[in-house]
Amino acid sequence: MQLPIFKKNTTKNQSFFYGWVIVLGAIVGQYASLGGRGQVTGIFMGPVTTDLGWSISQYTIASSLAFAVGGLCSPFIGPFVDKYGPRNLMILGALTYGISLATLSQINSLWHFVILQLIAGGLGAILVGPLTVNVAVSRWFVLKRGWALAIGSSGVSLAAILMPLIMIQVVDHFGWQDGYIILALLISVPVLIIAPLMKKDPEEMGLSPDGNKKVFINNKIDVVKASHIQNDFDSSIKRHDALKMKSLWLLVLAFGINGAGLQAMFVHGIPLIIDMGFSRMDTAFAFSLVGFGNLGSKIIWGWSLQRYHPKKVAAAAYTLSLCGITLILLASNGNENLVLMIGCTLFGMGFGGTIPNSEYLWASYFGRRYLGSVRSIGMPFTVIFGAIGPIAVAYFFDITGDYILAFIGVISAYIFAIVIMLNTSPPNTRKELMFASSN
Repeated sequence: MQLPIFKKNTTKNQSFFYGWVIVLGAIVGQYASLGGRGQVTGIFMGPVTTDLGWSISQYTIASSLAFAVGGLCSPFIGPFVDKYGPRNLMILGALTYGISLATLSQINSLWHFVILQLIAGGLGAILVGPLTVNVAVSRWFVLKRGWALAIGSSGVSLAAILMPLIMIQVVDHFGWQDGYIILALLISVPVLIIAPLMKKDPEEMGLSPDGNKKVFINNKIDVVKASHIQNDFDSSIKRHDALKMKSLWLLVLAFGINGAGLQAMFVHGIPLIIDMGFSRMDTAFAFSLVGFGNLGSKIIWGWSLQRYHPKKVAAAAYTLSLCGITLILLASNGNENLVLMIGCTLFGMGFGGTIPNSEYLWASYFGRRYLGSVRSIGMPFTVIFGAIGPIAVAYFFDITGDYILAFIGVISAYIFAIVIMLNTSPPNTRKELMFASSN
């Protein structure tokens, strides 16, 4: 029996594969999702808490709760991603995100701040972010999935590079109120431009994954590729089956611990470095290296995911993050600039592997057909972990007046995450596909 294998389009009108537009949309969406949260939270922390008389814990709990609410919304959003695709969800998310951020410029009470953060970070950021855009990327790519996800996640790198440098200048020169308005525009406008171009899957345009069209030929290599692409779809695991599998819960735990470490650094990394004795501008430059490390590592993660088991690649990323945080703490006397720069770069490289590695693991372990539904069911747990990280660090800071002990705890958690990740394995029905993907 002949399989419908996939041959690259050669006609002039079809030489460009539309999947790369989806990757561009993923870049923009993930830039926006992190750009309005992440390191920017630390830049606003000092001015907002000083002007409004709040504690660090009060400020932190709002952004952390928003992160948690986003996770709780994810199981409801995931099926919509599977059914309708990313376009309308991204438009709704951009409008919600932008309006909420702009309205933050008018707040004068903690209650209003919490509500608007919940809307912006708990709904807007989720609708434009990885859950929506990376499910689309995984549908458009199978054989090239590692590269596509790595390139798509470079939006996170852009946010990590640009937003600290831009927003610390904006907040210092114009104040935090105008800063929120400018942040709203920087986040929402790019998404509103790209969102109308987003398509659910290649079949919607008469295409097949990885930039090919269906033809019948007998080339053995092409038959193997065609079989792999089809099996990836046919052996996809439904949500109710995935919930019974140990592999899902181990991934959730490992991703959750990593999320806690990342969010702790995003919220408290800049205040930590300032507290160590570095100036605000030196701190902003150092933290921009997180973005450069993130961006520079994409080629490493894309290449690695095409060749090695993704759990080993993910463990390597966690190790880099661990080493980066350790070096940052070693620069604690305030004049070890080189150590600080290397630490931020290594942390950024580990951070750079988080999204492509996790998305590749979800798609490889559970398949692309029901990916939105399966991936989203684990998000409440991973996001709650992510919310706990900054709150725990803030709690230790308020008690001890120092960040060092809290971040030693973050380092210990990363070691635990590495052990868990290395002990994950794909469901039995997909082990053969995992072997084929790594060859």
